[in-house]
Amino acid sequence: MKLSCLLLSMVLAFPGAVAFGQNASSTIRPVVLNRVPPPAQAVPSPEEYPFTEMLRSAKTPPVVTPSTMRASSAPEPETFEMKNIALTPTAADAVALAKMLVNERNTPTPTADGRVVYLYGVGLPTIVCAPLRVCSLELQAGEHILGEPQIGDSVRWEVSPAISGVDANAIPILVLKPKMTGLDTTMLILTDKRTYYIRLISKPEEFIARTAFSYSDDEHVQWKVFLAEQERLRSERVASSQVAVTATGAIDKLYFDYTIKPGKGSARIVPDRVMDDGEKTYIQMPEVAMYRELPALVIQGPTGKEMVNYRVKDNTYIVDRLFDRAALLMGSGRHQQIVKLVRKQPLAGGEK
Repeated sequence: MKLSCLLLSMVLAFPGAVAFGQNASSTIRPVVLNRVPPPAQAVPSPEEYPFTEMLRSAKTPPVVTPSTMRASSAPEPETFEMKNIALTPTAADAVALAKMLVNERNTPTPTADGRVVYLYGVGLPTIVCAPLRVCSLELQAGEHILGEPQIGDSVRWEVSPAISGVDANAIPILVLKPKMTGLDTTMLILTDKRTYYIRLISKPEEFIARTAFSYSDDEHVQWKVFLAEQERLRSERVASSQVAVTATGAIDKLYFDYTIKPGKGSARIVPDRVMDDGEKTYIQMPEVAMYRELPALVIQGPTGKEMVNYRVKDNTYIVDRLFDRAALLMGSGRHQQIVKLVRKQPLAGGEK
């Protein structure tokens, strides 16, 4: 009874359930869902959004890989067309002359202090250096370097300044150090006296520790200075001799009448002239006598040879007395050189 009531209530509540058992396929239909797309968004025109076209035309960035990263790390060099410009006859002659001067042989010479010396102005001086070795280039004493030297390979060569000595004797020095072997470059040095153009080479082991120059033009200058100094000294000697002669009296009191009698082999000690002023006697020797050994002076007195007080100023003997006879003596024995000096007018009352 209770089961019947339960079934009746179910039929009344769900009337479609009756058809489930009879023909379910004819009463149940699948539900179809229709998806509605969202409203389309309007694409802005180039006028409204000016970067739209730029974004559309942008290329897709390339994929970065280690190989592409290495390849793109350095920019590709621009391609230049190397032109071989034809030289004019004048330019060709100049290049040929420059090659001849560069290849001119300049044989270096050694010195006692270990320097290798090139003659300045001949050929292209070459300095050979090695890594981990110090090479030095010494210029002339008193020369001053004007600015930093110009070097073709300034990255792989180190050039440092140094100096030795002080004042006029100061020697400018350049210290050269290559960073690797197989380098070949040139260096230009400007000073207040001259211009140096030098070739630099680096080798694994061979090197020149000290390099210097000799200057042919300095030899000519030294001779000019020497000759000028000699002329100055000669003029001073002549002037001092004249002053010494005239200081004690007037010119009209000078007596020049002396006889000079050179002995055998005594030509080197013959005086140019002998004179006195009435109080002192002056014996003037040749100028070259200043650089030689001077003879001794003795007076021939009544009792024989006498030593006399005298002094030598430059090339002139200044004797503190007058004499009738005297002699200049050099050496002794058989090889003695002698020059006799005789006053033609004897002194009144004997020698003074």
